[in-house]
Amino acid sequence: MAWLRDHAAALTSTHPEAPLSDLAPLADACNGAQLIGIGEATHGTREHFLMKHRLFRFLVEEKGFRTLAMEADGAASCALDTYVRTGAGDPALAIYDLGFWTWNTQEVLDMVLWMREYNRTAPSGSQLRFIGLDMQNPTTATSRVAEFLHGVDPGLEREAREAASCLGPLDSVQEFYANYRERPPEDQTVCSTRLAALHAKLVEEKASWSLRDPAGYDCAVWSAHLLTQLEKLLRVANARDGLMADNAAALVADKRESGGVMIWAHNAHVAKASGAMGRMLDRRLGRKYLAIGQTFAVGEFHARSRLSEKKTGPLTAFPTPPLRADSYERAFERVGLPLFAIDLRLAQEAGTTWLAGPHPLHEVGGSYYEGKGDSTSYSLTEAFDLMLYHQRSTPTLMLPRPPNRVPIPQ
Repeated sequence: MAWLRDHAAALTSTHPEAPLSDLAPLADACNGAQLIGIGEATHGTREHFLMKHRLFRFLVEEKGFRTLAMEADGAASCALDTYVRTGAGDPALAIYDLGFWTWNTQEVLDMVLWMREYNRTAPSGSQLRFIGLDMQNPTTATSRVAEFLHGVDPGLEREAREAASCLGPLDSVQEFYANYRERPPEDQTVCSTRLAALHAKLVEEKASWSLRDPAGYDCAVWSAHLLTQLEKLLRVANARDGLMADNAAALVADKRESGGVMIWAHNAHVAKASGAMGRMLDRRLGRKYLAIGQTFAVGEFHARSRLSEKKTGPLTAFPTPPLRADSYERAFERVGLPLFAIDLRLAQEAGTTWLAGPHPLHEVGGSYYEGKGDSTSYSLTEAFDLMLYHQRSTPTLMLPRPPNRVPIPQ
């Protein structure tokens, strides 16, 4: 506790428009990082989302970052990227069409609107980008590829739809995970080969096709790539984090992307823990990757109520369960600051073994079993480089369902 109190850097606000002077201690911590993953303890904590917006603004204005890479569907995110670059389209509708309740919030919309406003005066080559890292929406990915091919090669459009049909019914990944894994290996090989050939054809025709519609071409190539990843996701258990790590690393390696990349994802993905995207990025990039987690002590958060292993109920504002005596949050609460950052790399150097854990840390995904706890055991100093602590969590502000849109699936 003495070490925590000596090293906790008090922060003044989560508000995205607040002065950035209190974030100065983070400036040195971010030096040399090209890819920074910023997590959240729950998908429904407003303070975490506000702080992510504030930190992205800080990274853009102080560190020259230009890309926001989100734990969101890559094909559907093309519409948001178009909006922040050109102003075309309806940002609220584009956010809803990402297909996950977690992102359909006022906090995400405000961040997207800020990105667009920044781009209005940004010089050419310095505009902000919005890119989705995830590959869980076969319907949208197939549509993006087919819509582009319709204008350049209608025959290949038909081939593209046929190739993607091998994945199964294009409604939800969750509906056909098991069915695809039960198919004969030779059928899976044919599916994988056809999708890879589709992606290769798009890449091969870049010189001519990209000139007709640069943004449409880029989205089609990205979507075709995501279809190849989706096939692997269906075939290989627990492949998602590795595939998102591939996508994030590709953004850093892409010479067309200037500046750094901030990842918006759950703590469980950005962490350098076993099996997590962050662990894989750490192995590839070393000090060029920085993992920042967030947590809180008390309050409420949004999540779907978990009714059974395969069924969820309505979106609910759940109260935080009592903190366990050995939890990281209990120790952070005793520091006595309502909002602070801690550089955990200094803890490793100082040999503060208690922070190495393992101890419980808040962790709630899209759904929640009320009364069954919300924590996962972590070695904090191994999993994260920095941790941001909020005393209180309040539920995210949900946006209404747009007209003519079906409810987001549970």
